[in-house]
Amino acid sequence: MPYINVVKEGVITTLKTRVDTKCSGNRFKTRAHTIQLYKSVYTGKEWQIHFKYSDALNITFLACLYGIGMPIMFPMAALIISNQRLAEKVQVAYNMRQPPAMDDALSKSVLSILKFAPLCLLFNGYWLLDNRQFFDNVWVYKDKTTHQMKSGHYIGFHTNQASPLLLAGVLCALVVIVQCIFPDELLKRLGYTMAMDSLSVDEDLPNFFKSLPVREANMLIAEHEHVQAEYGFELLDSYFVDRLKDVGWNTRQI
Repeated sequence: MPYINVVKEGVITTLKTRVDTKCSGNRFKTRAHTIQLYKSVYTGKEWQIHFKYSDALNITFLACLYGIGMPIMFPMAALIISNQRLAEKVQVAYNMRQPPAMDDALSKSVLSILKFAPLCLLFNGYWLLDNRQFFDNVWVYKDKTTHQMKSGHYIGFHTNQASPLLLAGVLCALVVIVQCIFPDELLKRLGYTMAMDSLSVDEDLPNFFKSLPVREANMLIAEHEHVQAEYGFELLDSYFVDRLKDVGWNTRQI
């Protein structure tokens, strides 16, 4: 299914560009009368990243919840997530608009939800491995054929093959409870947080006009003059264009 979306978006984009250029293949020959219409033809759709996160969470929780009973779900989940990631990288590179720059707030939110997946794995895995019908051959008589046989699977504390999962689940639950009860300031001092400091990126670049290559400046000027001549409005401010014309050879370029 992911590759069907890749092919579909590629075909739709190709057809739109062919119609816009009258099958000439020349992007400078267009039927669009505004910049917005021209961009809508060549830039593609918006990339909805929150839907992709929800799909990954759904697959992860399903694998953790039922993986102990059906171990094939673990390699299937890994294959599905890897397959989707490959298809999405192709879509972002060729079919979709460039996603906006984002901070790590969404990633932290997803990780805060994802920490409950191991709890599902441990507790539901314990309940599956503690099934007495499977491992101890325990059975109960039925009074009538229409009745369901009682499993004899009740909550109890005894040592068997499922005990390590119960112990690990209780410890993980205690860690989660501690994270929910104690304030974030205390957890940061103790080091129990996903990030100690806020993300700060220093690109070590000078002023925009002092790091812009001459070729890029000439392209911006040519685009501005073309739009002004063809459509009668200014794409850039006159002050900005004057600064672009003064751009020289810069040793530290973007």
